[in-house]
Amino acid sequence: MSRLSQVFHRRSLTLAWIALLLSLLAGHHALAMAVHLSKSTTPPSSFFIIRLIALCVLAFVVSIHAVCNLIADVERGYSPNRCQLAAVVLFFAVPLSGWLMYQLIRLVLMPPA
Repeated sequence: MSRLSQVFHRRSLTLAWIALLLSLLAGHHALAMAVHLSKSTTPPSSFFIIRLIALCVLAFVVSIHAVCNLIADVERGYSPNRCQLAAVVLFFAVPLSGWLMYQLIRLVLMPPA
């Protein structure tokens, strides 16, 4: 784990963009599932749901790791401009992945009738 943190040392902006990309990809899959549920009477396959859950969990974990890395980089004296840009990117990535996780938990606990 320490080797992974060394790889992303002073890479908050890169990690923020990766988090945003994963969140958007998970959002795209969630939207595809919503369209499928609205147009079809058959539920989506379990493989699709498991893939969506894995992608959302990965996006959420990377987003939280990016926030922690950003906080550490600010304390280490990383460039303020890059920290500000990373914070703006994470402003969009973290809520999106959190909202998707909430919707998936709701879908798993209370499936549609």
